Amino acid sequence: KKVTETTFKNDTRRYNNYIKPHFAGKRLDKITPDDCQRLLDEITATGKGKTADEIYSLLNCIMKMAIAHHLIQYNPMDIVLHTQHETEHGSALTTEESELLLRSIKGQAYETVIALAYYTGLRPNEYETAKIEQDFIVAVNSKRKNKKVQYKKIPICNALRPYLNGL
Repeated sequence: KKVTETTFKNDTRRYNNYIKPHFAGKRLDKITPDDCQRLLDEITATGKGKTADEIYSLLNCIMKMAIAHHLIQYNPMDIVLHTQHETEHGSALTTEESELLLRSIKGQAYETVIALAYYTGLRPNEYETAKIEQDFIVAVNSKRKNKKVQYKKIPICNALRPYLNGL
């Protein structure tokens, strides 16, 4: 009840692809820390650090809920060793890369959407709420976790204007 539809779908997929097959046929109260550790180690060994982080979190949540529902007494995840993987962040495009991008989308059906993302930083799920209000693009900020609706107000730069003429 507390997650978005996308998070629910992704967690269900992770559960079905990793957790369910690993623990197939094993009773919840018979799952050991070693069982959990082996699963995480297997995922990490394949180079899927972010997936391992997500499985760790999902397994921990499952076990906490099992305790809350009195299905198990202790959380086997309490003594599982897991180091969060290091996230690699992208870097800004160079001037040459920016020019190449803008040239390559010229006249394409998705030209406006890519220009909008490039010049505003809007996330794809924010496009549907985006509106032009005077000299600003206003959209619902999708990164708010407290369910409170908050809007982004992004100035329309001169380079973006030509892409918005038909809107």
